[in-house]
Amino acid sequence: MAGIYIHVPFCKKRCNYCDFYKTTNTTLIVDYLNALSKEISRKKNYFSFEKPLNTGIIENIETIYFGGGTPSLLSLHDIEIIFKQLFSTFQISDTAEITFEINPDDVTFDFINGLKSIGVNRLSMGLQSFNDAYLKLMNRRHDSQQAFSSIETSIKAGITNLSIDLIYGLPEMNMSIWEQTLKTALKLSVQHLSAYHLTYENGTVFYDWLTNGKLKEIPEDTSFHQFEMLHNMAEDTGFEHYEISNFAKADNYSKHNSNYWKGIPYLGLGPSAHSYNGISRQWNVADIFGYCNAMNKGENAWKKEILTENNKINEFIMIRLRTKAGIDLDEFKNIFGITSQKCLLHSIQSFLITGDASIIENKLSLTLKGWFISDKIISALMQTS
Repeated sequence: MAGIYIHVPFCKKRCNYCDFYKTTNTTLIVDYLNALSKEISRKKNYFSFEKPLNTGIIENIETIYFGGGTPSLLSLHDIEIIFKQLFSTFQISDTAEITFEINPDDVTFDFINGLKSIGVNRLSMGLQSFNDAYLKLMNRRHDSQQAFSSIETSIKAGITNLSIDLIYGLPEMNMSIWEQTLKTALKLSVQHLSAYHLTYENGTVFYDWLTNGKLKEIPEDTSFHQFEMLHNMAEDTGFEHYEISNFAKADNYSKHNSNYWKGIPYLGLGPSAHSYNGISRQWNVADIFGYCNAMNKGENAWKKEILTENNKINEFIMIRLRTKAGIDLDEFKNIFGITSQKCLLHSIQSFLITGDASIIENKLSLTLKGWFISDKIISALMQTS
């Protein structure tokens, strides 16, 4: 099985924290759609692998994910055209999880019902907060009332597999504010929650405000306590904390994102999108003009990297330790050999002593403390030779 990600790089305005590739020039949507169609056609064989007797086997597509940017800026007609080409080009499962990211202020009954009719069966909503002051600070387009009504409208329109995004670690966010946010979120009729700590990325408004002293980061211990509160309150209300930033009710994991963490192949379409097939990694140019021009000229809008053995080992460590399941040490040894396993076990020792990692039934995983400092731990585990 495999997945397809479509990056829709358009936004009505830029959120102050976001560093994903996007443009507010929505007059380019027609050019983008034409280029996207060409890329789909050119990459129709991305999931084709040759067998010894030259008989091709095509990967079955189990997940499709529309992300951005703001996919909900596309019209239903445009989305339907993309769907038709995807389904005529790739072998897509009848039970595929098809996720569509949507802004709360774009939610209407007719739009959601139209998405459902086209084939969308899961929505991911960027609510981020229920506090109007924070929504304004982040330059979000919606207010708290729209956040609530978007959930209700989506359910009425027939899509009940809903995921919401939240951000914590915001400037001056104390424990009381975060607790109230969580109480509100956990009462909603949603099956999935993604919660991310604010990072000040270079090139964003928040980064500029931070460096100019207009914003101040909250203390690290407050950040950890907010992460801890998130974990405890979510688990107490029936959500499983199955990945650093992700929580699901009744096994409603994001299949698409879970496949990333399992190392399953995926194809990325659109400017800045990444692709991976276990052998190489490709990434499209993060520029709408460069992307469209290359597609129109029949040129490559992407770069490609063949993965070395160390690349594969390090990626395996990085993605598996993000998950609750962690690394099965027997599986790791079978794939990469006893020497690489010994190197991993040697590198993790100090984190086992501090309680940031654990090995139970021959499975290596990070504790809650470890998840909070996962970047530091994973960096220390990277193998270079």
